[in-house]
Parts: sequence; C-alpha cells; structure tokens
Amino acid sequence: MSATKKSDLSNSSLKEIDVQNDLESELKAKTLTRAILTEKLSAQMGMTRMESERFIDNLLNLMTSSLARGEEVKISSFGNFKLIDKEERPGRNPKTLEECLVDARRVVTFKAGNKLKSMIQEVLSEREAEES
Repeated sequence: MSATKKSDLSNSSLKEIDVQNDLESELKAKTLTRAILTEKLSAQMGMTRMESERFIDNLLNLMTSSLARGEEVKISSFGNFKLIDKEERPGRNPKTLEECLVDARRVVTFKAGNKLKSMIQEVLSEREAEES
C-alpha cells in the first residue's frame, strides 16, 4: 500500500475517532441541535457555515419530500423513517377525563438500525463504567 493511501486511511480513522468523541460529548449535552450539527459538519468537512447549512437543508428537504410522497427513507447503518396512517380511535382528555375521539392522522416513525443501536449501547456502557 502506498504512503498516500496509508495516510488517507489514518486520516479517515482519525476523523472517525473525532466523530465518535463528538457523539459522546453531544450525548452529554443531551440535545444535538441544527446549529450544532451545522457547526460540526462545517468543522469536520472543511465546509463554510453556509455550505453546511445548505447541505443540511437539502438533506432534510429530500427526506421530508420522500416521506410526503409515501416513500420510506432508509439510511444504512442508521435507521428507517416511515410514514404510517393511524385510524381514528377512542381517547380520553387527561385533564377532564372526558371521553373523546382522537382524529385519524399520519405519523412518521423511526426504527433505529442495528449499528446505531450498538454504538449507543457502547457509549452508554462506557459512561456507566466511568461512573462506577
């Protein structure tokens, strides 16, 4: 393997480590906002903030329009977004306990992929080990 390819691999590995460290710090922060996502993408990909914002907007618009057309959105190693039609059902007002009908509606569901689940479990296990 050439020296260039080795350095590309090591740079790639370092970026993955940086991403993992960022994921861990974001889990501690509790919320990954659009602004934080834009900032991290800009720093890690060498993009301007405007390019990062445009990228995120385009990605979210593409996902939203696909879901609106009834298409499932599958992101390998992450998870699946799916639109589900829920039927009208009986419900209860929690404040007054009065019975009412909950309207039929469309909802977006997300099912985490196995790789995402295992990454989250690893981070949580490491955190528990540090606290012990």
